[in-house]
Amino acid sequence: MMRWIAIFSNKPDTHDLFKQHFDAHLKYFDDSPQISLAGSITPKGAEHSTGGIWVIKGLDYDEAMALVKRDPDRKSVV
Repeated sequence: MMRWIAIFSNKPDTHDLFKQHFDAHLKYFDDSPQISLAGSITPKGAEHSTGGIWVIKGLDYDEAMALVKRDPDRKSVV
């Protein structure tokens, strides 16, 4: 079984966009069992989210990339 790590960096000045899509973003995790782990990489004390990381299991590279691209919060990441 393949595992992939996706590391996200939020674009500058997208805090409002991130907040707008956050609930849908969390629901996406619930609906995507291939995402076995997800979390923030935001430093403690940061004013807003600077990014995140996912561990994706059981998909080939193209499927993992498609999963990433379907995330409702994708517009706020680089």
